Amino acid sequence: ALLVAVSPQTVYFSQEARNYALLVFLTLLNVYCLIKALKENKNTLWISYVVVSILMLYTHYLSFFILGFEYLFIFVYWKTYKKYLKNIIYSGIAIFLFYLVWVPAFVKQLSNTEYSYSYLYNPTIKLLAEMFVQINSWISPDITTRVALRNMNFASVTLLGWILIFCVVSITLIFYILFIMGVLKNKNKFHVQNIIEENKVFLLLWFSVPILLPFALSAIFPE
Repeated sequence: ALLVAVSPQTVYFSQEARNYALLVFLTLLNVYCLIKALKENKNTLWISYVVVSILMLYTHYLSFFILGFEYLFIFVYWKTYKKYLKNIIYSGIAIFLFYLVWVPAFVKQLSNTEYSYSYLYNPTIKLLAEMFVQINSWISPDITTRVALRNMNFASVTLLGWILIFCVVSITLIFYILFIMGVLKNKNKFHVQNIIEENKVFLLLWFSVPILLPFALSAIFPE
């Protein structure tokens, strides 16, 4: 909550008439409903999960990747949650049925070649690095730095811009270090059992699948 409150990117988009702030909220609410439903298996929680999932899907197409990591998690821990099989299947069917009405529009947009961003480009390392920089350019309240990063013109980046870039990289590394520290315990010895704990696998899938799945799709179906 603190990071969202002080992030220039989330604050900026929360004041735009766009769907990004709503997507963040619905994603967090969706994950919360799923965790509660898997723990308590109450019908009201499963219904809440279905409703939020439908709203999320109608908000942004990236929601497909959020649902992808969730169902992958359930598949990985199939033996643990097979007792909830009925509710899991029913919720999936309900989400699919309520989204059917939008499928024709989705197919039409998918086949639209009017705009350059409708293509999936071959994900080279250089392209991915540029995309990472351009996306994170929104952290800069300095418009000069923001435009320079969007255009990959590093010569025009201000001193404040370089400080912000350093902070973003540092925060990213800190999060990775904290995750590794959570995996290592018992006098910092490596244990496979620590990695396969459900909460760590859940977070790992949440952080990786929405990134790796689009990467795989663009590698398989390039322009």
